[in-house]
Amino acid sequence: MLAASPLFACFRRKDRYDLARHVHTRDYDRGEVIYYARDPGLGLYVVVHGAVVLCSRCDDETKEAEDEIVHRIGPGGTFGERALLGEHRRATRAEAADDTRVLGFFRPDFKTLIKRYPKLGTQVALAVGQYLAAREALLRDALAASDSPVAVHRLGYGLRVPEGTCDPNPLLR
Repeated sequence: MLAASPLFACFRRKDRYDLARHVHTRDYDRGEVIYYARDPGLGLYVVVHGAVVLCSRCDDETKEAEDEIVHRIGPGGTFGERALLGEHRRATRAEAADDTRVLGFFRPDFKTLIKRYPKLGTQVALAVGQYLAAREALLRDALAASDSPVAVHRLGYGLRVPEGTCDPNPLLR
């Protein structure tokens, strides 16, 4: 299941197997909230099947606050990556768009992974860091065209990080 995610696809099969022992399967019914905006981030998720929508609130002078879908994530997609590396509050609400199964990889499990498998922990940290850095660079380049907070979120989550961005072993060679 981890091989379907671009974030972990470049890992060796054995490394994905070792990583899989530290993830948790969670099932959500359609409409069930996975986390709310401004919740403390505890880890990242990989969609196994179904879909997740990330929602943001839109406030302006002409209408009441309402939820807007920022991005829809299908099988193999990841969300919540920043939370794996630090205590960041969630920027959006994540909700199951269909009956959905996700793999959760949470910060306490990541710390355990680092202690038990330091090289694999380093690979995960580098992969997530490279993924976030690439997405941030794409977002920064595109922000000049947007002036809406919802549009900024859509832009950030909708950008595709190029293949080959993730190299889990640059410091271990």
